[in-house]
This record gives sequence, C-alpha cells and structure tokens, in this order.
Amino acid sequence: MVNTKQKYRSFGVEDMESFEQKCILCEKTTYNNFYDLNPYSLIKCSSCGLIRVSPMPNPQEKKKNSQSIYSSIEYRERYFKDKRFFTRWFKAKFKIIERLKPEKGKILDVGCSYGFFLEVAKRRGWDIYGIEIDPITGGYTKDKFGDKIFIGELENSHFEMHYFDVITLWDVIEHVVNPVDFLKTVKNYLKPSGIICIQTPNIESYISKLKNKNWDWLTPGDHLYFFSPRTLHKTLKLVGLKSIYFKTWEPNCYFIDSLIGFNEINNILFELYRKTIVRIFRKLLFFAFIPFQWILSGKNKGALIVTFGAIRN
Repeated sequence: MVNTKQKYRSFGVEDMESFEQKCILCEKTTYNNFYDLNPYSLIKCSSCGLIRVSPMPNPQEKKKNSQSIYSSIEYRERYFKDKRFFTRWFKAKFKIIERLKPEKGKILDVGCSYGFFLEVAKRRGWDIYGIEIDPITGGYTKDKFGDKIFIGELENSHFEMHYFDVITLWDVIEHVVNPVDFLKTVKNYLKPSGIICIQTPNIESYISKLKNKNWDWLTPGDHLYFFSPRTLHKTLKLVGLKSIYFKTWEPNCYFIDSLIGFNEINNILFELYRKTIVRIFRKLLFFAFIPFQWILSGKNKGALIVTFGAIRN
C-alpha cells in the first residue's frame, strides 16, 4: 500500500494533500503501486481501479510540463506532418457524431490545438468554437478562426452556459487534475439534448500491457490519469452522463509501430523506415490488421477509448 501523504510531502506540495488522499471516483484512500516512473509513480485505487500519477504536480509544474511539449517546434512539426491522418480520423468521428446529431449545430472543441478538427467541422457545416490553454497552439488557431477561439480555461471563457450541441474532448481528460470536476464543468456548457465526445488512452489495452512502463502514453507530469473502459464508464455515471457510444480502437499499424519503437525513434533509421517500409507496405498492413482490429474492438483492448455521453434525465 502507498502512504500518499508522506510521499506527497517529499515533493513539497502540502496544499494538495487532501486531493492526494482520496480517489476522485470512489473517495477511498488506499492504493497499490502500479509503476515507478521517476520522479513520479503511478498508483492504482485498490477499490475502483482508477490509475493516476502520484504525486500530482502542482499548477506551476503542470504548466511547465505542458508547455515544454505543446509549445515546442518539434511538437508542431510532428503534428503538421500527421495532419492527413488527423483529418481522416476526424472525418470518421463525424460520421458517428452526425448520426446522433444530424442538425449540425454549435460544436466546441476543448483542447483544439492547431485547429485540425475545427477545420473539418467547418467544412461540414458546423458552427465552430474552440478552447486551448496553450498560448502557442491556441494563438495559431485564434488567428485562423477569430474570437470563436478562447485561450485559457473553459470556466474563464466568454461562452454561455447550455450553449453547445456537441462538445469534444479528444485526448484531454487524462491531462486534468480532477477529471470528475472537469467533466461537471464541461457539462454545464452543453445543451440538455447535447453530447460530449471523449477520447483517452486505454491503460487496459494489449499494447499497454506488452510495453509496460515503455508505453507511448505513459507520460506522467503531462498525463495524470489513465482510464480503463470500466473506470471511464464509472466516471461518466458519476458526472451524470450516460454512454450512447463506446468502443476502443487504434490506428491499424500502431501496434507494430509501437512495438518496434516507430513512435520513439528520431534519427536517420526512423526516416528511412517512414519512406520505405511505411510507404510501400502501409496498405498491405492496413488490410492485414483488419481482423486484429475486430479483436481489439470486441474485447475493448484497443489503445484508445472513444465514448459519447448524453446527459442523464
């Protein structure tokens, strides 16, 4: 068992002890060690199974960690290099969104980054809005879309309550200090008939189990919570949302790419791999991995969880 109070003091953040003591889902106070990832650890609630970082970084540390990643030139270059993939993925998500909300009303993308999702939404006829806390990525998107983009926290924005038909949280909830309180805040901006769309890494995925501490999305200090399908369902229920769509998935070649270190290598061999193996065999791998994708989806073992939640009546 972990004595979180003693451990938290060692990081000099006494003011957050009360949060460190209780699980945000079940309010229990006992945890098991999951991974040691110096200087952080991952701990697992012994009651509900939610996994999170310990100690929680204070706001200054969290801001520093985030800006070191998302304000960097390297992040921008890689993000734009993958724009075609993001666009294709967002189009696929809109097929689901528009099946549930065919009227195409107001949509808010929380954590909108460089605005790729909003570009797709605008082309499809949606009234677009965005929130981004990073001033570099948010500034780029604000220059493109104007005052419909707010740089900062949602609760400090100029957006009206109960205003949006759809709110999207693509790879967001794992970053926040308290996802339960955050989702309650987000829900206040949703129309009673609206939906919230969430994507987050799946700590119960096959690739997470295989790579253990070396899994791509284990980035403590940036990612603070790690959800499984069960703990994400519990989170939705706790904040008054019912899941109307739920599945796990991952890009078709992600499993192999991750195993061989494709997402971690940044050198001549990496570029050679991209320009030869990927370019030549990507389509073959795509079809070869279709049955594997069915297995992942059926067993909820894909690397990413996607769920859409509606307000419970």
